Parts: sequence; C-alpha cells; structure tokens
Amino acid sequence: MERKRSGFFRWALLCLVASSALAQTPAPLTAPNVPVGLAGSVLAIARQPDGGLILGGRFTMVDGVPRRNLARLTPAGTLDMDWNPSADDEVAALAVGASGEVYAGGSFSTVDGQPRNLVAKLSGKGRGAVDAEWNPGFVDTEYSVGVKVSSLSLDANGALFVGGDFHLIGGQVRNYIAKLSANGRGAVDATWNASLSAPVKALAIDSNGDVYAAFAGVDFWALLVGKYSGKGTGASMSDWKPSITGTAKSLVIGPDGALYATGRFIISRDDQRAVIRFPRGGGGAITTGWNLHVGAAALAFDGAGSLYVGYTDGDAGGIAKVSTTGETANVDWRVETDRPVQALGLTVGSQLYAGGAFEAAGGRFVVSLARLATADGKVTATVGVEAPGEVTAIARQPNGGTIVGGRFLMAGAFARRNLMRIAPDGALDREWNPSFDRPVQALAVDPDNQVYVAGQLPYGVLGQRLARFAGTGAGATDPRWSPTVGGGPVYALAADAHGNVYASGGYSQIADVMRSGLARLSALDATPDPFWIPEGGISGKAMAIDSAGAIHVGTEIRSDSGTAYAVSKFAAGAVTASREWSVSVPGPPAVLALAADGSLYAGVDSWGYPTASRQILKVTHAGKVAASWSELADDNAILGEMRALAVGTDQTVHIGGSRFLGDSTPPRNFLVKLSGDLGTVLADWNPGPDGSTINALLPGADNSILVGGDFATIGGEPRGSLAALPSSTTVPRRLRPPPIPVRPLRAQHPSQP
Repeated sequence: MERKRSGFFRWALLCLVASSALAQTPAPLTAPNVPVGLAGSVLAIARQPDGGLILGGRFTMVDGVPRRNLARLTPAGTLDMDWNPSADDEVAALAVGASGEVYAGGSFSTVDGQPRNLVAKLSGKGRGAVDAEWNPGFVDTEYSVGVKVSSLSLDANGALFVGGDFHLIGGQVRNYIAKLSANGRGAVDATWNASLSAPVKALAIDSNGDVYAAFAGVDFWALLVGKYSGKGTGASMSDWKPSITGTAKSLVIGPDGALYATGRFIISRDDQRAVIRFPRGGGGAITTGWNLHVGAAALAFDGAGSLYVGYTDGDAGGIAKVSTTGETANVDWRVETDRPVQALGLTVGSQLYAGGAFEAAGGRFVVSLARLATADGKVTATVGVEAPGEVTAIARQPNGGTIVGGRFLMAGAFARRNLMRIAPDGALDREWNPSFDRPVQALAVDPDNQVYVAGQLPYGVLGQRLARFAGTGAGATDPRWSPTVGGGPVYALAADAHGNVYASGGYSQIADVMRSGLARLSALDATPDPFWIPEGGISGKAMAIDSAGAIHVGTEIRSDSGTAYAVSKFAAGAVTASREWSVSVPGPPAVLALAADGSLYAGVDSWGYPTASRQILKVTHAGKVAASWSELADDNAILGEMRALAVGTDQTVHIGGSRFLGDSTPPRNFLVKLSGDLGTVLADWNPGPDGSTINALLPGADNSILVGGDFATIGGEPRGSLAALPSSTTVPRRLRPPPIPVRPLRAQHPSQP
C-alpha cells in the first residue's frame, strides 16, 4: 500500500513538473541576450580579511551578471564570478567574521535557496554557501509588514548583535535588538535582553564590549542613542547621560574610542547638526567645537584615523574626508554624487568604495558604486550595480539591426542611456551610443535609416523632447530635427518613404504649430505639414504604417455630444489628411498591428470601459470588421491593459500588456498568443514572464517575436527585459553568438568628452 502511494506521488510530481514546463514555454532564443539595467541600490559594504568586499542592497545585476541583493568583489575590485548566494529581498546590513565568513541582515526570507528569515550566515569564499546549521529563526507573529534587520555588529567574544524592527527570535521575545552566538546554531543569548522601545537603525561596539544603539522613536526631543552593557542582561549604562536631543541614523567608533553619529541633532535653538562626536569617557557629552554641516548617512574610518562621510544634500549627496584630530572637523576633500550616499567601505590599500543609488560621482558616470582614492578623492572605474531596466519601444532598421528604447543606464556591461542598437547577429552594437536624457516613449526608423525618438513626459515638465539620430556609426544627433511638443505627450511615431514623419498622441502643439494629437512632420527639419490636418479634435495612442505608407491611427474624437472612438486609415502620400475608411470601436484603441495580408488588428483598452464588448478586433484591408474572427476571439484572455500587439509571419497574434492578460489555465502572465484564423488562445505558447508589464513586441523574419518589458526571466530563463521568442514551441534555438565580455565599467558619463 505504501509503495502504491509512493508511486502515485512520483506520478503527481512528474505531472507538476510537466505543467510547470508548459507554463513557461517556449524558451527564449539565445540571442539577443543583452540585459538592460538602471542604478540599483547599495546599502551595505563590508571588507573581508583578504581585501575582498561584500555588497548588500537592492539589485539584480553587477556589470550585467545576475546577482540578487548580494555580491562579492575580489581584492582587485572585480566581480567574484563564483560567489553568488542570492537573497530574495533587500540586504540592509553586513558583518564579516575573522575568517571571512559573512553575516547578512535585511528583509529576505530565503538565501541561496534556503529558508533564512531576516538574517543569514554565509561562507565568504567559493559560491557563498549558506551555513547549514546557523539559523536563529526570526519570527514575528505580531507584525508582518516592515519587519527587517537594519544593523549587525560582531564583538570580540564571538557574539553577533542584531538590530532592526522585530519582536521574536528563536522562540524568545526580543524587542528590536538581540544578542546571538555567531557560531553553531546562532542561538539567542537567553540572558541578554536590552528590550528597546523602537526599531534600531544602527549599532556600534566599543573596545570594552559595550553596545551603542541608534533607534527611532516618537519623541524627537530625546536623544535616541543608548548605551548598553554587552554582557549579562544588557543593562543600560548609568555613565551614559547625553544632554542633546534628536535622532541618529548611523554610528561608528573611531580609533581614539570616540563615538561618531549621523542624524539630526538639536544642540540648542540656533545650533543643529547632522554629525556629532562623543569623546570616549565623556558620559554622553559631545565635542562642542566638532561640527560637520552635512546630512550624513554613512561613516567609515581608515587606519590612519581619517573619517569618511557619505552624505545627503537634498536629492543629491557626496563623500567627504574629514580629519578627526583636534577639536574641530576639517574637510580634506569632497566629491559630489547625484544621489545620496548610503554605504562606505575601505579596502586594505588606499581605496574607498561608496554605495547608493547614484549615477554620477565626481562628474564621472558610475552605477550605484564608486571607487575613490583616499588621498585626493579621485574617482576611478569600478563595477556597475544594477536594478532591472525597462524596454518600452522597439523598431527594426532596413539593415537588419534593431533599435531598442526604454528606461535604462546599462546594456550588459556597457553604458547606454535609454537607447541601444542590437546588431543583426543579436549582439550589442558597441559603437552606436547616442544617449537620450529621458526614458523613451516611442521609436520609428525611416528607409534612410534615420532613428526618430519621442521621450516620455516627466511629471511637471511642460515640453516633450523629440529627436533624430543616425542609425549607423555612433548614432550622431541631427540638430535640425528637434521639435518641441506641448499640451500632452507623443505616444507613437511612424516614418514613410516620402520624407514624412507622423506623430500621434494627446498634444495640442508641436514644433510651435497648433495640432490636435496627430501631425505630419517633414523629415528634413520637423516642420509640420500645413495641408495635412485631420478633421476634428483627434488624439490617440496607437499608430501603424503599412509598406505603401498608409497610416492607421486609433483615434479619440471629442465633440459636444461626447467622445467617439475609431480606427482610421489615411491614404499614403496624400497632400491632405483624407481618410480611406474609419471603423468605430467600443473604447480607446490602445495598440494596432498590421498583418502581411493587409489586415489590421486593433486592441481596445477597455480597462475602465465596461461597455467595451470586444478587446481585439480584426479589420480587413477594405475597412470591414472581420466578424467571424472577432466574435470567436477569446475575450477572457484579455483582462488587463494592452500595451503591445504584433502579428507573426505565421499570422498568429501576440499581445502584451500590464496587470493580467488571461484567466485561462495555466494563466497568461502579461503575454498571450492567439490563432490568426479564429482568435483562440494557443495553450502551448506561454512563456510566463515575471515583472509587471510587456511594453513592446516586434515580429522577426524567422517567425520569432522580439519582446520588451521589465522582466528578469521569460520562458524559464534569465533575460533582462529584452528577449526573442520563437513563435512556435518546436522551433530550434539559434547557436549562441560570442558573449558580451564582463569587465569593470569604464564608460564615461555621456556629458564627458
């Protein structure tokens, strides 16, 4: 009987594996494989005895190599290609033992695939394996949101002090701070229980083993830095009686035994400070003449007694080297960053690493991590630490290349700001690098291989940027073609063979000329065509152009009687904006795609429009709705917002979007494929991307579909927001092209010569 049950469970497991495989098929083609990234966030840096550095934070890649929230740099400053434990959520704190072992704290629940709640012990070498025995067992049954470990500190006796936002560990109540064994199972010290009243932000341990804790409270008018015995019960130290008020964010003990704290401190009504110094043995009194006027978030000391401060300055920040000799704080050098600095770490030699979520340090392009010379603050190249970027637009070139636009700083290991070119073999074009200062909204390429770009419209910015770049070489900017847009955004661009560029959107003015959401511009100088002016107040998101140059536009026409929605075809090359046909649709047309036979597929954005009875329509070349296809199309497959539509060479229809695009079994996550004859869901095609949206789809001549969005995996394999999928689940995969080499980032900021 037992043997039959075992066989049944084996059979069930095989079924589960098979269904999982079905749920993520087909696998992506091997090319392109160029992950795009934005600045990640480095929140903690810790040095190992051999000079290696451990990085913790919120990130998914280092120099284009997958690394999730944990990474190791070798003593030479390069990425350790073996050490890859991977935490499933933020790593906010790090500590390193005498033998190089790593303690990590944060908001995670698994590390290296093993259950570890909030804190974990890892090997500092090899692949960074989780210590199989050490597992204190953080549990918090009272609060489940916001629970985390924010600070870790090792003492000289083999104890690990843990601070953060928690209440229960190892079956024992510990409010916000706990003492654990750094060895064995990581047992909680049964006696030590300082039991604070608010979450701990930072910890520091002095040479006597006493523990300083910075914690956040509801009463700003109390100094929230406490001192506790590291032994016994963790009693509050009676010799610590600070007389100032304020909150602290980070702590460090200097070589002279003084305690340095960052935060916001009220010395008197006219004296407020961000960094203060408590001399050793001073009982909590501060050094009154020691004042550093920066909003600091990170502190580090070198062996010579110099203090390094990572600071904030509004939305920006920087790093400063401060002399701690004497009774005053003297700044030796200062380097500015475009975002605040959150973490600092020193190498064995004369290098300082600064981490945060910045993109520039000392005028040099960097990605979340900067390396500086301690002598003078000179910034040198190091690895880029990235979070997932997003692909929002894709356009094919006449020469077989592909232009990709979106929101990113990196493409693989190379700097690319919001634009990149993929060569016909699927590799990144290392020369083409025009740099565009805004996330890309729309792309178009004309027959002369000129690339037209519309930038996204940031909140509060009145003018949108359009630009043109050469499609070859380095991607030179054409200064003659840079019209401004007012009153709303451009959502779509198209270019024909007659020297025209079409722009559709919600704007009211383009190139200083009044136009209502649809205009034809000269490819020579972006002048709006004075004769091509569609009738009515038109605005819309979707546009498609056929091989003859006819424009198909999804429109919203507003009048006193309300808003009417339609898909219209405008004659190719006509002097005036004459419609060949117009088809009414039940909601705003969100996406359009043309098939090889001239049929047009229209996706109606019915989110919020409950009267929309169909979400996908097929319109014939003559402008008639193909009722049989539209009525049989599986409406239930499209439940969310559509953002992309493409028709493959086999006439199948691919749809991408946000929220959910299906409630079938298995569910379709943001990407679905319909048959071209009936519009039914093709069950075996379900690549199951993660992330939150698919923004762009482009069919290939080899019956593949190029997919752009914000995913990290698709078809069960890692891809950084861009992947090519076979339209069939049986198409063989291509041979792998030469890989993009992973090397330290040495690209200059786009503004540098």
